[in-house]
Amino acid sequence: MKTPPVTAALAVVELARQGRFTQIQEQFAPQLRPMVPAEALYAAWEGELAKHGPVASVGTPVTEPAGPGAALVKVPVRFEHGALTVAVGLAGEQGWITGIPLLPPSAAEPPPPWAPPPYADPDAFTEADITVGDGPLRSAGR
Repeated sequence: MKTPPVTAALAVVELARQGRFTQIQEQFAPQLRPMVPAEALYAAWEGELAKHGPVASVGTPVTEPAGPGAALVKVPVRFEHGALTVAVGLAGEQGWITGIPLLPPSAAEPPPPWAPPPYADPDAFTEADITVGDGPLRSAGR
């Protein structure tokens, strides 16, 4: 059974905290592994630790769809002297890692609810139930 994206992303952060970068590399999609050496993952993580100090806490992840069968899980990480978001891209039935960009702390905030743009006049629109096509290809819409 496929690991849920949030669980997989939190596991990546924990592996980084433990210094197990070879295990992280092995979870990358096979075609990406040669481009992401464990040493590069180590250097990126150690660079953040040098700037911000040790990890103080890991917050609640935010998940966004990233295309068919893919997700981007943004994990807020607070360090002793700063914060960032570890974004883990996951794809496929195996939940392969497709990327781990390090983003600003604000990237882990849930997106605001959709609202129409200020120039839109809701009274200028009407809704109606429709049906397109016939037989087995018939499709309902609004």
